Amino acid sequence: MSQNRWVLVGVVMLALVAGGYVLWNKAPAQPPVVSTESKLSYGSTELGISLLYADTYTYTVGADVYNGADARVIAFIDKELAANIPQGGEGPPGIALIVIDNPDAKPLEQWVRNETISNFGLSSDKTLTAKP
Repeated sequence: MSQNRWVLVGVVMLALVAGGYVLWNKAPAQPPVVSTESKLSYGSTELGISLLYADTYTYTVGADVYNGADARVIAFIDKELAANIPQGGEGPPGIALIVIDNPDAKPLEQWVRNETISNFGLSSDKTLTAKP
């Protein structure tokens, strides 16, 4: 029994030493990535919006129509990707703000839930939550 006890003590000591070695030599936590990009601003008094965006992006402003209502489209795209859009291919990822007139004065929640352009149908939980 005494020999088994020494074997057990040896195994426990070996586990503690190995665990200490792993913890001691663990890579230090990486600091959070901080963006060094410069920010540019876009604003429209007509639309009542203003925002900051990375200087690595470019934007275009255009007009469109959605279900008979006038729409303004502001699209932000990475400059490098925008310069290399393949002919007949998919465009680069981007961010689009689409402002659509509401001549029928539909309530916002009704519009969001019923208009396919709102992307609400892609929501997994189908809930709207107001955020300040």
